Amino acid sequence: MSNKAFQQNLDDKKGPQPGGPYLIQMLFKEPVEMPDKEKMTAVMEKHIGSTECFCYDKKMAGFAAQEHIAEFKDGKCPVQLMVMKCDKFKGKGFDAFLMSQMWDCQEDRERIFRECKYQVVATDMLAAALPALERANLDADFLEALAELYPTCEAFYFQNCGKLFLAEDVTSRYTRRSDREYDKIANYIHQTVSQRHGNYMVFFPSHVFLQQVYERYLRCYAVKDDTECLVQTEHMDEAEREAFLQRFEGNPGMNLSDIIHMEIEVEEESSLVGFCVLGGIFSEGIDLKEDSLIGALIVGTGLPQVCTEREIIRGYFEENGENGFDYAYRYPGMNKVLQAAGRVIRTADDVGIVALLDDRFLTPGYRRLFPREWEQFEVVRGESIGSRVEKFWNDWL
Repeated sequence: MSNKAFQQNLDDKKGPQPGGPYLIQMLFKEPVEMPDKEKMTAVMEKHIGSTECFCYDKKMAGFAAQEHIAEFKDGKCPVQLMVMKCDKFKGKGFDAFLMSQMWDCQEDRERIFRECKYQVVATDMLAAALPALERANLDADFLEALAELYPTCEAFYFQNCGKLFLAEDVTSRYTRRSDREYDKIANYIHQTVSQRHGNYMVFFPSHVFLQQVYERYLRCYAVKDDTECLVQTEHMDEAEREAFLQRFEGNPGMNLSDIIHMEIEVEEESSLVGFCVLGGIFSEGIDLKEDSLIGALIVGTGLPQVCTEREIIRGYFEENGENGFDYAYRYPGMNKVLQAAGRVIRTADDVGIVALLDDRFLTPGYRRLFPREWEQFEVVRGESIGSRVEKFWNDWL
């Protein structure tokens, strides 16, 4: 790489902005396993201090930093440090400017992006509420812990996030699930997709919910929007999953109709909408860059289903004076939402929208979990989302 100098345009509001959430990418040459729960907890405590592991499964691990308390109007809570499972890393979208910011590995940066094919993502949920110096010290300690847990890590990289709409007139609450609610969500998809042709994903809390909205959208809007729809089924094999993703990435050499057994018609100017399940195979660990995905609509707050394990976690934290519901349900659910939203903005060159379709996101319990860059959201309704999305694209294009 040359020693080219870059000058920042301070009037450019489209590039990365300060104060965003700390989403940390650790890059690897080979896939890595998540360390066991006991080891991770011990290393976190070594570097960070008193730590509680409130979530550990094959997808993620979550730790409450008990000595770093985030305070909000409705109460206070320890910062949540999340570590995801290992996923593929393609390295697309890292231009010359981004690579120039890798100050500690100037000689190795091209090799790192050429050789690293895997990543582990970590984040510091709630830490934006800490004083700036405390957060900086906590994140420095968090990085040291991650480096010890993953000694084969070649480099760390920090991501940025993007544009956000919040819907105030829809929800996925069980008590409100009805034909009327399904119709309203289908209209949200229509109003969003119809503003600009491109690729979108819509994430639902379950396959049953997905099917209800999908049928309504297909019947009422798909032809009008000139949209092709793909649906995540419950038991997709590896070939079907790859075919689904390749349709978003674009692969003229692949005969998708033969693989997933459905007729596909591709128009010159059309949109592609993937109907997916939140927390499933397409809401995490996929790498869709630039125009591969320009919008994500997330239905619901991602709350896990009530089960014995979750109730044990809830009871444990309530016995220790904490909000057990947050640890057992709200935090893991919000992590799914953040992962799904992260499908849209993957690099500094990406432009897109995220719409959270559940009025619960407007409550203080969820607002305090938002990354800092999400503070500039817009509240919308079914009748206004279309004009707001249109304005966003007009401002960017």
